[in-house]
Amino acid sequence: MPDLDQLIKDYDIKILSDYIPMDGQEEPRLKWKVRLYRLNESVMELEYTAGMAHAPSYPAACAVDECRTGLRAGSTDFKKHYILPVASDVIRSVMLDSSAMDYGCFEDWARNYGYDTDSRAAEAIYRLCLQRAVRLRANLGKEKFDALQLAALTED
Repeated sequence: MPDLDQLIKDYDIKILSDYIPMDGQEEPRLKWKVRLYRLNESVMELEYTAGMAHAPSYPAACAVDECRTGLRAGSTDFKKHYILPVASDVIRSVMLDSSAMDYGCFEDWARNYGYDTDSRAAEAIYRLCLQRAVRLRANLGKEKFDALQLAALTED
């Protein structure tokens, strides 16, 4: 079975991202607005977040600054060195969200992921996951979607 990176390449999937700086109140994190493309056509936009442990300098204290600015710490030239999300991590996250299609109803999905089955906010998340899954499957086709999901959810 091809690995996720190979499938991303084979299916001509690309991501473009813009960093979303932290506000002063939240826990350190890396966050981007990501645009997903296939065959140079826009597929979807989403926000992708990674914890501070994904900052290049982690566990050094400057990882907090990297999270705040989205720039690599310790740059010695005047060029900006942006921290970019890894395509396979973004796709893995989207495919995990897409697994909402595998549940018969919102309540089953909510129970499996620890959400309150009586929560409108949780139901909105579920519906967003379904919407992304349908859009991606329509763009890729069922066979490619299934292969990508299998690779994304079975890799270590």
